[in-house]
Amino acid sequence: MPSQRKLNSPLNGQVDLTAMPDAEVARILDARVRDLERQHRRSFIELGLICVEMSDRSLWRELVDPETGNFFQSFSSWLADATLVSRSAAYCAMKALKDITDVPIAELEEMPRCNVMTLQRLSPQVRQDPKVIEAAKTLSADGFLQMIEEEFAGQHLERNERMALNPTRGARKMIDEALSAAGVLYGVEGREAQIEVLSAFFMMAECEFEQYEGMSNRRAYEIALSVGTKHAETHADTLA
Repeated sequence: MPSQRKLNSPLNGQVDLTAMPDAEVARILDARVRDLERQHRRSFIELGLICVEMSDRSLWRELVDPETGNFFQSFSSWLADATLVSRSAAYCAMKALKDITDVPIAELEEMPRCNVMTLQRLSPQVRQDPKVIEAAKTLSADGFLQMIEEEFAGQHLERNERMALNPTRGARKMIDEALSAAGVLYGVEGREAQIEVLSAFFMMAECEFEQYEGMSNRRAYEIALSVGTKHAETHADTLA
C-alpha cells in the first residue's frame, strides 16, 4: 500500500510521494540520503571545531547553566549540558583535530568519523599520502583498516572494540570529572586513553586487587555450587 507520508525536502518544499512516479521518487530520496550522509560526515569535524573554539577562548564562561542559574564553571560542565547525546563524539573530534594538523579540514570533513580516528593513529608521512586520504574518504571502517594493514604494515594498528555505557546523569558527571582529572594528572588525552589509565591505576592498587581476586574466586565457587558442578572443589582450593 503506498505511503501517505510526505517528505519535507529543503529543495522542493512538501513533496507528495504518492503523486509522483516511482523512478522520480527514488531519485529524490536517493539524493536526500546522500546529502544527509555528507552532513553526517561534516558534523563530526564541525562539532570538534566548535568545541575547540569554545574551549580555547573560554566562551563557555559567557553562558548560563540552566540547572544553577549561574554562569558555567568549566568547559566540561558546559559540554555536558550542551551535548546530551554527542558528548563523547565532541571529545573525540577535539582530539582528532589536535592530532591531525597536517591534513586539510576540507579533506577531513569528507571522511566518516571512524576513518578520521584511524587516520590520527597513523604516522604523518602515511596519513598525508594522497592514496590514504582518498581511501579514508571512500572506504568503510573495516576496508580502510585492511588497506592500511596490507599496504602500510609498519603502522601496527590495533583494532578498536566498541563499548557502550548508559550511566545516570549524576554518575555521568562523576565519570566526566574523573576522566578530566586523569587527563590533567597523568597527561593523557582522549576519553579512551583516560579510561585505560584509570583502569590500570586501579588494577595496580595491590590491596584492592588482592581483595578483588579473593572475591572473584569466592563468587566462582558459589556459582559452581549453585549449578552443582563437579569442579566446585577445585575452585575451593583457591580460597585457602
